[in-house]
Amino acid sequence: MSYLPPRRAGSGPLQIVLLLAAGAAIGLGAACFAFAPRIVSVSPASDSRTGSFAAIEIRFSVPMGRECAADHFSAEPAVEGELTVEESLLRFAPSDPWPEGATVRASIRSGACSARGLPLWTGRTWSFSPSLVRIAYIPIGETETSLMGVAIDGGEPVVLARSDSPIRNFDVSPRGDFAVFSTAAAAAPGDLWISRLDGEPADRLLDCGVDSCRDPAVSPDGSRVAFVRRDTVSDPAGPTRIEWLETATGVVHPVSPEGNNPVWSPQGWLSYYDPARLFTVVDDLAGGRTFVPNDAGTDWEWLPDGSALILPEILVEGEAAEDSEGSTPRIISRLVQVEVDTNQRTYLSGSDLLEDYSPAVSPGGKQLAFSRNFFDGRWTPGRQLWIMDLDDRTVRQISLAPDYSHSAIRWSPDGSLLVYMMFHETVPSDPPEIWCIGSDGADPRRLAVGGFLPQWLP
Repeated sequence: MSYLPPRRAGSGPLQIVLLLAAGAAIGLGAACFAFAPRIVSVSPASDSRTGSFAAIEIRFSVPMGRECAADHFSAEPAVEGELTVEESLLRFAPSDPWPEGATVRASIRSGACSARGLPLWTGRTWSFSPSLVRIAYIPIGETETSLMGVAIDGGEPVVLARSDSPIRNFDVSPRGDFAVFSTAAAAAPGDLWISRLDGEPADRLLDCGVDSCRDPAVSPDGSRVAFVRRDTVSDPAGPTRIEWLETATGVVHPVSPEGNNPVWSPQGWLSYYDPARLFTVVDDLAGGRTFVPNDAGTDWEWLPDGSALILPEILVEGEAAEDSEGSTPRIISRLVQVEVDTNQRTYLSGSDLLEDYSPAVSPGGKQLAFSRNFFDGRWTPGRQLWIMDLDDRTVRQISLAPDYSHSAIRWSPDGSLLVYMMFHETVPSDPPEIWCIGSDGADPRRLAVGGFLPQWLP
C-alpha cells in the first residue's frame, strides 16, 4: 500500500487579487515616500539673530505646489509681506519690519503638497529673533574674519557673518536682510560671499577662481550685485572691470572692461568710475550711458530721486602765479551737484578756500552731510562733520574733534542720525573709531574702536 501526501489546496482567484493589491500598495507607498517632499533647509537658522526685514526661506527636496504649500505656512507675529513659491523654494519677505525684541515663530505644517500632489510627511517649526543691532562694520584685528554689528545705544558687538578669510569690504541690501562681502585684497584672488546676517558662516555667492572680485554693491531691489573684477594672473597690473550678477541665479553680466567703484542709482542704474577718461559713467544697463566729468575720482552720492549726483570737484587756486613769498598753489575740493540728463553743474560749497569730501544725502533729499576743512585760520588737522540745507545752502558744523577726520558718513533710514568713521590725523597708529550722532549734533556716542566702513541695518 503506497502513501500519498495530502493534496494542497490551490490559490483561489481572490487570494491572488489580494496579494497583487498588497504588493501594489506597498510599492505605491514606497514610491510616495521616496518622491514626497522633504525639508532640505530653513533660513534664518533656528535660534539665530537677524535683521528686522529678514526673509523666511524654506527649501524642499522637490518642486512644490504653490497654493497648497502657501496654505501650510505661517509666521507669528503676523506682519504684511509677500509669500512666493518658486520651484522648490518657499519665501516670505516681510514688507514691514519684524517687531523689535519679539521672537518670530515660523512653521510649515505636514500636508504641504509637492507639484505632483504628494504631501509633506513631517512639518517643522522653528524660531529666530530680529536683532536690535543697527550698525554693521568690519573690525580691525583678530576678528577681521567676521562682520560685526552693534546697537546704536552701544553695548557689546555681535557677530553678523563669519568668513574663513579676512573681510575686505561689504554692502548690505536696502532691506537689511542680507549682506555681500569680498575677501579679495589688492590684486590677490578673492570671491564674493553672501550672508543672512544671522551669525552663521556665509555662503559663496561667486567663485572668482584666480581673479580678484571686490567692492560689491547691492541694487535697490536686492536682485543684483555689481562688483569689480581683476585678472591676477595674466594682467595683474591691468585695469579692473565692472560686472554684475543675479543674486537668484548667480549669472554674471559684463558691463565695462575698465572701471571701479560701482554705485547703484535709486532707479536701478549702475554708475561707476572710468579712470582713463576721468568720468563717472551712468549706465542704465539697457544700452544707454551718460558720462559725468569727475576729476576727483572719489565717491559720489545720488539724490533720492535719481536726478543728479553730488561729488567733489578738484580745483587749483593760485595756479597762474606764485605770490611774493613763493607759496605753492592750493589744491581745494568743492562739492558740486550734476544733473544727469543735462550735465548742468551747481556748485554747493561756496567760494572759500576749503576741502569738502564724503557727501551723504539724507533720505528725504533735503540735507547733505559732508566732511570739511579750511585753508585759513579755521584749519584743523582733521576734516570735521558738517550739514548743508540743500534748499538754501546754509551750513552748520556738527562735530568738534579737531585732530580727527570724519568719513564714511551714513544717514539713518529715518534721517535723524548719522553714523561715521573717525581716525586720528596726528597719531596714525590709533585705530579708527565708529561714532553715531544726532543730525542736530546732539548726543555723540562712540560705538566701536577698531572698526571701519559702518553701514545701517534697516
